[in-house]
Amino acid sequence: MENRKIGVNCGPENPGRRDFIRVGAALLAGMALEPLAGCNRRYYARNPESVVFNENNRRNLSAQELGFVRGQTTPIDAEGEMGRRGLTHIAKDTNVTGNTRIDALAADYQHSVHIFLNGKYETSVELDIERGEYPHRYVLRVANVPGDGFMVMALMRDAVGIEPTRLAVAPFADGTAGEVFYVDFSGLERENNGLERPLFVGYDLGLGITFIARDREGVPWENGYIIRRENGRMTKRPVPFTELMKCSCVSDWAAGDDEE
Repeated sequence: MENRKIGVNCGPENPGRRDFIRVGAALLAGMALEPLAGCNRRYYARNPESVVFNENNRRNLSAQELGFVRGQTTPIDAEGEMGRRGLTHIAKDTNVTGNTRIDALAADYQHSVHIFLNGKYETSVELDIERGEYPHRYVLRVANVPGDGFMVMALMRDAVGIEPTRLAVAPFADGTAGEVFYVDFSGLERENNGLERPLFVGYDLGLGITFIARDREGVPWENGYIIRRENGRMTKRPVPFTELMKCSCVSDWAAGDDEE
């Protein structure tokens, strides 16, 4: 899934966006959005994600093996090469802030997230992959942090369940990636009976990035979570699904029925 930065965060952390949606809906439908409070999450149930293992995608390929050249290889060329080499579920994200564009790419069972600066390959972030672990269907977010710089986030879910689900976070500033740290998501996965089809909404870790997912039966979680960078820590605050449904990004995700 590809995400691109938009001009405003969507979610409860941005009252202006929420009010705009509320007013627009009221004008169009002649009523406010209070009926959402009674929405049945099971109405939005979707099929679980599939796991794809084959001879090609299980081999970890470095940037060098993929032929990426610093300052030359573009994200489009890199994605094409990853596909030609048989890698599956190529995840990507793009953040354009001011004159700086950051792209990130990853794929099933690979040990790296590849970073592109202003349209050219820059570096790869090596993830801590344990023996026998198969992280699949990465979900990426190139986030803004208060002040200068970015954080490249990769949600890691083990296809065989050996290692706990966690969020890998790598600071990135001035063309250099910092040391990766990890945020545990296994607690959220247990509390919500699974973690399927996850999505990040928003780009600003100061204001908050919304995280939503489904349980193992494909039903949206009762709560989404607002992820922030506060006092050097990553925090997660629950927000009811019905509240988040007032954002079109979330309602589109809830109603979607395609598996990418």
